[in-house]
Amino acid sequence: MNIPFPSTEQIQRFKEHVVNVHSWYKHLPLLEGGKFVVYLEADLDREYPTQHPKLPFGNTKEGYEKAFGHLCYMYCVNDFWYLPYNSKIVNGKRIEIEKPIFSPKQMEICGFTLFPFCHEEFEVGYSKHKEAIEKVAAGYPHPEAELLLAWHKEYCNIEDAENRGFNYLEHKLLWVEEQEDKGITITENDLPEKLRPYWASKKRRYDCLKALQQKEAQKVENAIHNMSAI
Repeated sequence: MNIPFPSTEQIQRFKEHVVNVHSWYKHLPLLEGGKFVVYLEADLDREYPTQHPKLPFGNTKEGYEKAFGHLCYMYCVNDFWYLPYNSKIVNGKRIEIEKPIFSPKQMEICGFTLFPFCHEEFEVGYSKHKEAIEKVAAGYPHPEAELLLAWHKEYCNIEDAENRGFNYLEHKLLWVEEQEDKGITITENDLPEKLRPYWASKKRRYDCLKALQQKEAQKVENAIHNMSAI
């Protein structure tokens, strides 16, 4: 069966879906990451969840196909492979869907490893990964060691500054989102000298984490494009 290749828009939606669909910051180990593989699935009949995750065009077969085409993925954590949307209803009965079997070549070119910082809320789970980050700092090999440790340095700088505390006016100046909601843009030069190092650390932290997340999302996109080589 000739399965249509996804459009550019569907690929972009799918890669964002994969990196944020689950709380990967809770479930993926930071040192080893989790194995993923993408593929095209002809049969999109699934028992889609009614609530979470909420898909862009509705949690139905038609909504899924509109959002992502026939793109699907599997992931492996602790040596067990998981298939999202792993059941469907046939004649009123729930039937478990068989997991696809991939050739070594498919796994090589369409497989990849994601780390917990792929998720937009990675910092929420910082305490879970603190020990692993300390191991990386001590020399444990990690493909993103440099960027991860740069992020961690700024994260700790910010935490130390916040533990020392700010007065009310300083909090108001640093609450960027609130200021922007009022149509006010705050830059480093607008801040008192005392607050500038903190502001600079927040920007560097954001930039490091954004770079990590973009690299993780790019892995998904690269694997999708690699499917054309099969």
